[in-house]
Amino acid sequence: MTSKANSRVLICGAGPVGLTAALVLCRRGVPCLILERREQLNTASKASTFHPPTLEILEELGLLNQMLQQGCLADRIQYRHVDGTVFAEFNQGILANDTRCPFRMHLEQSAITPLLLKNALDTGLAEIRFGAEVVKVGTDADGAWAELKDGSKFQGTYLIGMDGAHSVGSLGLSFAGEDYPGRVLRLMVRDDLNEFLPGVAGVSYLYTDDHRSISLLEMPDCWRVIIRVPDGISDETVMKPEWYSQVLEEFIPACKGRVD
Repeated sequence: MTSKANSRVLICGAGPVGLTAALVLCRRGVPCLILERREQLNTASKASTFHPPTLEILEELGLLNQMLQQGCLADRIQYRHVDGTVFAEFNQGILANDTRCPFRMHLEQSAITPLLLKNALDTGLAEIRFGAEVVKVGTDADGAWAELKDGSKFQGTYLIGMDGAHSVGSLGLSFAGEDYPGRVLRLMVRDDLNEFLPGVAGVSYLYTDDHRSISLLEMPDCWRVIIRVPDGISDETVMKPEWYSQVLEEFIPACKGRVD
């Protein structure tokens, strides 16, 4: 006989993917226990963009309207020269016949995870345990199990690893790939960049004559400025205002004297 605890699915990780899996399963009548190593949902600034296929999934889950109230829509992708010339622009409106969401939505990951968790808990079939760091997983005659750092153990019919590279390690799998070759510095700018770059799109890339570039993303409460850091410059240097202000003034001359 299968116990109630064993009929559930264990989900390791309460990020957007883990919580989405829990929500979908619970709405189909499958109980889930979510194990999250942090003491609360991650509030760090992570990710930024939801693309049309993901937005359609969120619409099917009934979450899109709530997200639209919080997010910032970007329907153009623009490429500009530092002299202000726009040399390419792509209007995502041309996708209107192919998707119900012909745009990108910019919203912090930390804004959607509470929505996903609340909807999963509202089904009455989801349970979450914070401070539950999974260190070992496996299977036995009763199904799957997860062992926590404190030695406690949880049983389920299935286990889904949704805690990034940690899942790969716990399952004894290799992960082919490599790190990005370069580093970036991400700045949160409170000023409206339209003041300095009239007509700038919510997703824009600025280029110099020697093909160096920075990226601009309009978020609900700020602009993200992503600077590509050249090799040979230390992390300590790039974090100093005198370094990144010089870069900003090179790419956005109109902001000279306004960076602090």
